[in-house]
Amino acid sequence: MTTDTNMEAAQTALAAKRAATQHGATPQTTALALKDGNAMTGLQIVQNAAALDRLGETFAASGFFGAVTKSTATAALINCFIEGLSPVEYKAKYHTMDTGTTAIKSDYIQREFHRLGGEWKFNEWTAEVCDITFTYHGQELRGRVTLDEFKSNGVACGKDGKTLKKNWSQFPREMLKARCMATYIRALCPEALGGMYTQEEAADFTQASAPKVAQGVASPSPLAPPPPPPTAPAAAPIVPEVLEPEPVDANICPCGKSKGKRFDELPTATLEKILENAAKYPAITAEHKAAIIAEIERRENAQE
Repeated sequence: MTTDTNMEAAQTALAAKRAATQHGATPQTTALALKDGNAMTGLQIVQNAAALDRLGETFAASGFFGAVTKSTATAALINCFIEGLSPVEYKAKYHTMDTGTTAIKSDYIQREFHRLGGEWKFNEWTAEVCDITFTYHGQELRGRVTLDEFKSNGVACGKDGKTLKKNWSQFPREMLKARCMATYIRALCPEALGGMYTQEEAADFTQASAPKVAQGVASPSPLAPPPPPPTAPAAAPIVPEVLEPEPVDANICPCGKSKGKRFDELPTATLEKILENAAKYPAITAEHKAAIIAEIERRENAQE
């Protein structure tokens, strides 16, 4: 998910039209579903974009979604409506970075992996190493990450390339666990992440900065990987290379009976059903939702 301005505008406009159609309101009315826990308590009608803007300002001022801007808080509320989540449920699933980027929480992907049939067992978990065996529908994959690995590639270090970042210095066990879970669940069960990066990965992306090297001085060679832990005589497990997710065509349905078909080929009723049930399918990303919204809006504008 992103806070792209065009996507926010499209979502807001479509929400307004849908609310006007369903509740007999004016075309300027914006609908926002508010939930209490897991029980829907009603559909509140927020009169015009100014009211939605004020609601976003209230959430931003409260710090509910963290230290975010009003526009980012408003985007989060719109996504609550689209996914059918209460703000509390949204907060349990997503983390909004200070930069406005939205990331998925590690606790959520673990719950989702378990819900989809995955299991894991800790072989070793210290401030230096996290070693976990994952199983998923008959497949088994052993994942191992070390603090030295993240030091040598610079992920765990600050701008000087030596000092550990605050999160890695204070919570090394938790960071190693989060990275191990994200890397190997993504390899074994990518649908649990829905094409998103975790909070810990996103934080390292935004903080990463390569150390400066003086001219004429060669960069230091990366440290050799640590030796595998002593085990009974057996072949060491082969850890597959984890590649970055390939780009996804947001104009093509990624799942269900319409999988592989372009959204502009599907009936409007089908598009609305996909959008309504998007929260049930992790493969449907924010980009897919934006494409669906844009296609529905195009058709509605063509009829006007």
